[in-house]
Amino acid sequence: MPEEPLQFASPREEGRWLACEGIMRSRFGARLPGLAARVIQQLREEIARTSSTILAIERAELLDRAGSTRKNESPVLFRVWLPRLATAACIIIGLGFGYLWWTPGREAPVVQLAAGAEGVILKRNEISRSARDREALIAADTIITGRGGQLTLVFPREPTEFKVGENSQVQWLGAMRGKRFFITIGKVEAIVAGQRWFHPLVVATPQAEARVLGTEFTIVTTTNSTSLSVTHGKVQMTQSVDGRKVIVPASHYVRVPVGQFLAALPLTGGILREYWTNVADVYDASQLRLNPAFPEHPAGRELLRDFEGLSHVGGNCGARYRGYLHPPSTGQYIFWVSAGDGAELYLSQDNNAAHSQQIAYAYQTGLREWERHRGQRSTVLTLDAGRRYYIEALHKQSTNGDHLAVAWKGPERQQEVIPGAFLEPFRP
Repeated sequence: MPEEPLQFASPREEGRWLACEGIMRSRFGARLPGLAARVIQQLREEIARTSSTILAIERAELLDRAGSTRKNESPVLFRVWLPRLATAACIIIGLGFGYLWWTPGREAPVVQLAAGAEGVILKRNEISRSARDREALIAADTIITGRGGQLTLVFPREPTEFKVGENSQVQWLGAMRGKRFFITIGKVEAIVAGQRWFHPLVVATPQAEARVLGTEFTIVTTTNSTSLSVTHGKVQMTQSVDGRKVIVPASHYVRVPVGQFLAALPLTGGILREYWTNVADVYDASQLRLNPAFPEHPAGRELLRDFEGLSHVGGNCGARYRGYLHPPSTGQYIFWVSAGDGAELYLSQDNNAAHSQQIAYAYQTGLREWERHRGQRSTVLTLDAGRRYYIEALHKQSTNGDHLAVAWKGPERQQEVIPGAFLEPFRP
């Protein structure tokens, strides 16, 4: 019967056995063949048992090591990644506290009086006195400026400032959950730095409330209306009467008269002036339409801030001013026009230039001379806030010193050259 091959734990053990078996066979095999064979057979069986035991032990150790590796996966997660996550969390928390510490907080504004300012009153605890420069306000303080009285409210730890105009009344309400102001009347120009999360700066008036986190805006309050224009950033405006809200983005404005529609309109900022040279030597502005270069090929274009122009182009020139009018309030308006030689003023009842009609004209008036001729003044016209109206003026100048200006008068507005804040330039 053939001998079964032995299994050894290692090549070294196998070598030892072969050497031992060879010695026994060489020395005892010839004289005691049966004994030698039995001893070798017993040794082979013992080695087989021993080798099997060793192999079993080694397999158990390997399995145990594999199990330990799997069991150690979680400890590795805790030993390596948990400290890293904890470190990252600490950094984030530290940055959060740093943000809360260094960003605008609950500090009170400080009064900075303008040079030569007079008549600035501070009302505190029902006691009124003159405001002092570099004086910090406390909650419920009210600043009142008279004619010629101007000041700036600044915050030492942030670049936020409120420029308070004359004839204004502004109250500081505190900063428990964000800075709070109340403007009873007057004008405030504000530059607001970034505020804390969920703690916006709030400016309230009798008609509305503005919430900002960081922007630049101007707010004007009268007895029955609030106007807000935004230069940078955006402001949420809420009407006090019914809680209606509107977001006012940069380059837009909103006006909140009592009981009227709330809408953000584009900040206008001027009117387009186009001019032509070498126009026939006549005073009639309508003759400009007969010029071959009119209207497609003007000699130049410029954007005027208000509805007034001094061209300095010289004689024999013509100009067209055109854009859109944004009335701030619904009501009745009157328009005037003045010009060096001849001018015609047109207004549409909507934003379509084709619907415009002549409402006034001027002939050889002085600069801003509004009542030289009856035709300089329009009839009473009713305009609606929130709508825009196409407006145009034609001007013909035959001699040097040319000028043109258009004025209006309306609800809560005295006679004035139409400001660019209510004009939108036409875009050819």
